[in-house]
Amino acid sequence: VEVISPYVGRVVIANPRQVHLIARAKIKTDVIDATVLARLYASSFLPEVWIPDATTLALRRQVARRNQIVRQRVRLKTIAQSILHSHLLPRCPHADLFGNRGRSWLTTQRLPLDERDAVARHLREYDRLGEDLRVVERELAQAALVSADIKRLMTIPGIDMVVALGLAAAI
Repeated sequence: VEVISPYVGRVVIANPRQVHLIARAKIKTDVIDATVLARLYASSFLPEVWIPDATTLALRRQVARRNQIVRQRVRLKTIAQSILHSHLLPRCPHADLFGNRGRSWLTTQRLPLDERDAVARHLREYDRLGEDLRVVERELAQAALVSADIKRLMTIPGIDMVVALGLAAAI
């Protein structure tokens, strides 16, 4: 849509699940498919899909970025935990392996030098991602403050800012 919009008056995206004529056609070429779509559109029988505005698209990208950062942080914790398991070390007695008490406990564990360096790298990467997460969440919070819809969603019990933003971006 973004690529084609500057060159045409209006871009319409058809719902592929509802456009059965093209899928059932015996002769399939781009010209024939485009002709069928043009005829359906001209006769107002083309089932359109809603195209989000620029603000909604930006919100979707930011929510996706936040989710990616969170997944990367979880992955780093899992890798560090697997290093501990591979050396038969006990599970961390603290709730968060990468929290202050978990890090203190981690420094007392006996690991080979290369594994200790790997865990240290993962900790540094986790901290860097934490800074990125704070920046993205700050931007998302600013978006939440200016949107009446997101504020309204946050009044529902159990819906925090992140969930409200995700819902607003998806819907």
